Amino acid sequence: MRMVFITNPWASAMIRGEQIAARLLDAVVYQYTDVAAENVRKDDVCIFVKSFPDCEWPTLMKAIKVKKCYLDIVDSVNALSSARSSDVAKNMDLGVIAIGKLSHEYISEYLGRDDIILIPEHHCNFESVMRDERDVFKVGFCGYEDNFHLDPVVVGRALTSIGAKFIYNINPEDRNVCCRFYASIDISLSFRCQMDPALAKLKNPLKLANAGSFGIPTVAYPERNYVAEWDGCFAKAENLDQIVRAVKVLMESKSAYENLSGLAYEKSKEYHIKKILPLYKELLV
Repeated sequence: MRMVFITNPWASAMIRGEQIAARLLDAVVYQYTDVAAENVRKDDVCIFVKSFPDCEWPTLMKAIKVKKCYLDIVDSVNALSSARSSDVAKNMDLGVIAIGKLSHEYISEYLGRDDIILIPEHHCNFESVMRDERDVFKVGFCGYEDNFHLDPVVVGRALTSIGAKFIYNINPEDRNVCCRFYASIDISLSFRCQMDPALAKLKNPLKLANAGSFGIPTVAYPERNYVAEWDGCFAKAENLDQIVRAVKVLMESKSAYENLSGLAYEKSKEYHIKKILPLYKELLV
């Protein structure tokens, strides 16, 4: 029995598709639904990662006897809408996967279902590398430019005024780039405050888990999904002044830094890929 991941051109294809498939005994990845349709076999378990089955899939499932198909919503409002209203969803037994606690609650309510499966997104630090002991002054953002809702130049100037250095790493190419970046900084910064309400409910605290896995605390805008899973394990900041104050505390107080980094590190263990893989294996049973 195989697990077949049908993915997309975005980062979720690597994280929720390729990285998981590479660590399962028998799994393959196809980026397009038509290619997957040509290669699917009897008893395959198919997961559509932030993508959606074509209209041929209900018939295909019956003809080839695919065991089960799942829709991994990730943060796709369109995929979620299709899961409720499309004829394809109505004509096939389509399981649904959520990536976070808030997402799970929202999808369950939106679809009126009590069988939504929660599979958190694993962090990037497979090797469990830890930040070296050093002075605390490097503050960093790692991610897509659209996910940082402040002017990085203004942030850099504000942090420079207290002796900190801001490093802005946008559009990282792969997991190794992310890991090298996190290992090089002392405090992670996340500030995503302007999102469509529906999209905000589908987001997850991956940035907190990524940083925490290196023993790095995060100063962040308190997104609902962050609070739902990580409340008390990151420093909340709703504007630039609060960011500066939070960073200053972490720079000047060793006990404050060690306390928050320790909480983040312990929490991040829940998101290690070795903890997530068994959740996928359960779909094969």
